[in-house]
Amino acid sequence: MYKDSSVSKSSVFRRILFIVVFCPLISWGQNLLLNADFAELESIVPNPNCVTFALGFETENATWVKHWYSPPDTVPFPGEGLNNGWLCHACQNPYTVFIADAKPGYYPYPKTHAGIAYAQITVKSGYLWRGFIAQKLQSPLLADTNYCLEYYVRPFAWTNVLSRGIGVLFSQDSLSYYAYYQNLTPLLEPAQTVSDTTVWQHVKGNFIATGTENYINFGNFHSDAGSNFVPSGFSYNPNYVWRTDSYLLDEPLLCKCSDTLYTATLPPDTLLCPNEQLVLQPLLNGFKLEDTTTTYLWSTGSTDSSIVVTQPGTYWVQTTINQRFVAGDTLVVDYFPANYTLSLPDTVTFCEGDMATLQAATLPSQYGALTAYLWNTGSTLTGIQVRNPGLYWLTAQTPCSNLADSIWAVQDFCESYLWIPTAFTPDGDGTNDYFIFQGAPEPVKLSIFDRWGNRVFYSDNYQNDWDGSYQGEPLSAGVYTYLIEYLYINPNGQQQNPDGSKRQVRGKVTIIR
Repeated sequence: MYKDSSVSKSSVFRRILFIVVFCPLISWGQNLLLNADFAELESIVPNPNCVTFALGFETENATWVKHWYSPPDTVPFPGEGLNNGWLCHACQNPYTVFIADAKPGYYPYPKTHAGIAYAQITVKSGYLWRGFIAQKLQSPLLADTNYCLEYYVRPFAWTNVLSRGIGVLFSQDSLSYYAYYQNLTPLLEPAQTVSDTTVWQHVKGNFIATGTENYINFGNFHSDAGSNFVPSGFSYNPNYVWRTDSYLLDEPLLCKCSDTLYTATLPPDTLLCPNEQLVLQPLLNGFKLEDTTTTYLWSTGSTDSSIVVTQPGTYWVQTTINQRFVAGDTLVVDYFPANYTLSLPDTVTFCEGDMATLQAATLPSQYGALTAYLWNTGSTLTGIQVRNPGLYWLTAQTPCSNLADSIWAVQDFCESYLWIPTAFTPDGDGTNDYFIFQGAPEPVKLSIFDRWGNRVFYSDNYQNDWDGSYQGEPLSAGVYTYLIEYLYINPNGQQQNPDGSKRQVRGKVTIIR
């Protein structure tokens, strides 16, 4: 008997499958706002790391923070040549000015949300004054195009008042102080009062451009009545002379919404062989913004861009680009059973005239569908039925190995398969009129005896045709004894008598009339 449970070379040696769906990000879109982290300064700045506390967002033609400015009419005292609307540029790098602690991470200034700098914008100064910063877009927005707008905001720790903070207003021309004195409605602003000084609140939305958007403006564009100011109740350092009612702004983003759509794709559900490893790295596709930073979070807790899978299970990844845009995917990793064999028994015995069932060990459906079976009968099923004795063999090609096994089918005579009735009704109605039995190999001798031992019927080649009569006359109802004789030859046995072994079966049958 031949059995082969050898495993293919591919699964004998430990191997690593690099199902790494990876390609470079396509980057042809951009944040339409220049210097969005406020870190790039003009060469006129005395300190290359940071501008002074009260300066930074000068007029459109004399700004210290590149690409950003504050309209001159927003200052409390126009004509001084300085922006006194408290539009502060706070940065991460140390510098020496008269407010030595005015940099993120040093009280009262929090750390940036990202990068090294952010803007501080006055929301209320005296009765009418407001501060806001602006940037002229490189080109007008495209009409009928969907744009996404996002930024982060939090209240300054020493502000007197709280409101919805900083809103965004687009304009065709550069705004002045008098434009928003009319209580303009921002395109986007926080939905509720921003009061938590410990976190950056993410404000985001999208809109369809009209094509007239040449400038973007960040600030408070409401009147006092429309601003819904409430007292903050915050404490402050009494030595800090310039206590302002202000909010902090960081990471503004303006882009086509289509540029932020992307997918993070893992391979399909995967079946591995024993001892195999799988390297997973998601395919990121569709994101078009430049200067991207991608972070990863896997179901394993890993934050690497790829992981190595060595165990079955469900794995997922969540990717985040630029701390804002999220996409992920999930797959199921399964392992083909180790040491799987066909597990055919050495022999199976079946009765003459019956069928033998030969069945290999079955696999769960997810594995069985990937395994090809072939019997020497030509069947491709996991199990077959046979009528003839002999040697049967099966081969199976699994995803991980080639297997072979064999089995002897042995035929034997089974007396328990003889079916002999206990009674019959020879009344001529066409039903159960004869003594009929099944299962004995022909030729069959049948003798019938009455209760006194007299033989009332005999045939040396019985054909199931005794109708309960003797010499043409019906026998009376009652119990009669039968003797069934036949010769049986075991096709796989050693017979001393070439004509077969004599078998006898005795019993009783009742004639019912």
